[in-house]
Amino acid sequence: MEKTVIVGMSGGVDSAAAAFILKEKGFQVQGIFLDLYEKKDVDQNGDDSIRKEHIDDVKKICDILNITYKISYYREEFKKNVIDYFINSYINGETPNPCVVCNKTIKFEKLLEETKTEKNAFLATGHYADIGFDAGSQRYYIKKGKDEKKDQSYVLYGLKQETLSKTIFPLGKYSKEEIREIAKEAKLPVFDKKDSQDICFIPDGNYVGFIEKYTGKKFEKGPFVSSDGKLLGTHNGIIGYTVGQRKGLGIAAETPYYVLRKNIEQNSIVLGREEELYSKRFKIRDLNFMPFETLMSPIKLKVKTRYKQKEKDAILFPIDEKTAEAEFIEEQKAITPGQAAVFYDGDILLGGGIITADS
Repeated sequence: MEKTVIVGMSGGVDSAAAAFILKEKGFQVQGIFLDLYEKKDVDQNGDDSIRKEHIDDVKKICDILNITYKISYYREEFKKNVIDYFINSYINGETPNPCVVCNKTIKFEKLLEETKTEKNAFLATGHYADIGFDAGSQRYYIKKGKDEKKDQSYVLYGLKQETLSKTIFPLGKYSKEEIREIAKEAKLPVFDKKDSQDICFIPDGNYVGFIEKYTGKKFEKGPFVSSDGKLLGTHNGIIGYTVGQRKGLGIAAETPYYVLRKNIEQNSIVLGREEELYSKRFKIRDLNFMPFETLMSPIKLKVKTRYKQKEKDAILFPIDEKTAEAEFIEEQKAITPGQAAVFYDGDILLGGGIITADS
């Protein structure tokens, strides 16, 4: 009997190739497009043509592959769990990664719900990662994808054991170039479609304008101050800046200033020299681990604090079940509240959490 796999499809080449590969392996494949928002949901004057293009591409792909597809609507859930989180994180002085939150609370959670409508069904996506199983601990874990440039394990650290037990990542053992070639040979029209680079609900990248329009709130100007308290200038609204930022500060100086931290209570931004950006210790909240349930004692591992960053040696110290403190062996630049800290042992993803401002 064929196993059923429900493939989350975006209209892009990766999910299209995932569906094709699974069908070639003998799975009964069903496509699903998660309709998470219309442009009018986030911008009354927005052009919804991109969303319609994605849906049209999903239809074309499924027709060519001769598989069924459907559209499922999760707009309220996306608004609450992703958009509102994104906005509140910025308002609270953080720099969020909405893809991490979306994968954890929307995409995989909702795809898992969809599999429960089919007996013994699996879910699949076009992520560049792989899944392993440890017979000793009886736990699933994620491994990095073969393509180091495209590896997406960083944004998947929040997945739970139930989800991992039902998930297939068909692209984990392929490079992006190989996937485009597979899609071309399969005559999938999206084989050369460009990858999405921006936050999906802010395609122009202007997140400050988005937040102000969405909330109806104009964020007040405030002081730039040095790390020793001297007034350096005026910022244009605290949400428009992130830790490590150098450009766009509007302050003339022989040696460049960088954003060190944000003080929400005082509506001020602390600036300093580049060497002041380096630190070792920081706290992490909302922890999730894969090879084990809870961190019980300090552990040596590797940590990356940004998606494109190389992981570095560190020690993780448990504080409580969902909170820990990390200490890098060597100082690292611009550890940013709101970003994900993700833990590795070689190619194995151990888990991760969100960097807090309380470090």
